[in-house]
Amino acid sequence: MNYQDNTYNYREKINNRCNLHGFSPQTIRTYSFHIFDFLRYCDKCRLNLSNQSVKSYLLSFDNMAVSSMRLKYASISFFFRGSGETLKQSKKESTSYQHYKQSI
Repeated sequence: MNYQDNTYNYREKINNRCNLHGFSPQTIRTYSFHIFDFLRYCDKCRLNLSNQSVKSYLLSFDNMAVSSMRLKYASISFFFRGSGETLKQSKKESTSYQHYKQSI
């Protein structure tokens, strides 16, 4: 899959989610950089978006400081969490409603 074609859509979604979380402009730039670097890597290596591609990407940085590696991982993790966030919220809200309904 050519992830470069979806760059604008990804960028808009990431910026919106970061703003909703109250991230600073520097954090948004940093997360965007690492996410798009990961997507370029996946596109270049013809990898699908998966846990294995994340591992492969992170292992490609041999001598990187731990803090830098954690920042890359946090950025990519934020990207992946965004894809299922709506579903998780809707399940949580329905559970809360059922619990509320039972208590009445």
